[in-house]
Amino acid sequence: MDTTMRIRIAALLLCLVVVGSLATAQTTMTGLTYNMGFPSGNTKEFTGDVSWRGFGLDIRYFSDENLSLGGSFSWNIFDELSRETIQLESGAVSGTNIRYINSFPILLSAFYYLEDPRREVTPYVGLSTGVYYIIQRFEIGVTAFETDNWHFALAPELGLVWPVDRNTSILLGFRYNYPFDSGQSLGGRESNTWPYWGLNVGFGWTY
Repeated sequence: MDTTMRIRIAALLLCLVVVGSLATAQTTMTGLTYNMGFPSGNTKEFTGDVSWRGFGLDIRYFSDENLSLGGSFSWNIFDELSRETIQLESGAVSGTNIRYINSFPILLSAFYYLEDPRREVTPYVGLSTGVYYIIQRFEIGVTAFETDNWHFALAPELGLVWPVDRNTSILLGFRYNYPFDSGQSLGGRESNTWPYWGLNVGFGWTY
């Protein structure tokens, strides 16, 4: 059994666990975060600037005080004004250009908390899996080139939950987003992965 198949089986098991947890959830937390993105790998080569435009919606179902299962949707925009030559499938292009990557993660997640996050400040560790819809765009003059692909992905995360009152908490998460190779990039590169680090800050409401 190859690594890709093992990852997909693990993702399917996580999906089943998340769905099963909904019936036993005792508390639900809904989070809204401002998401910053720090490019790495192919993402940094194409758009090296930090993404200051992003948001996230996160839902966590607590079956007990130390474990939550749920899902999230988020969006990060990477863009860069560049004068470097770029290799496209039709040939090399030179001149002032603008490069974009729009990343839309749709994930299922599992988080483990060292303490009860509804009562005291506590760190957590977790793993999310799902799909990333990624749009790569290149503009030069009045001409634009664009490609889009769906990527299976894993996203490990470390974070902190800080309760500020009975129903509201501050959320801080540091996530490594790794969409696996899928489809083809504008330049036809061998590896079409678009990894980046994410720093997500916001609020969570429990009910």
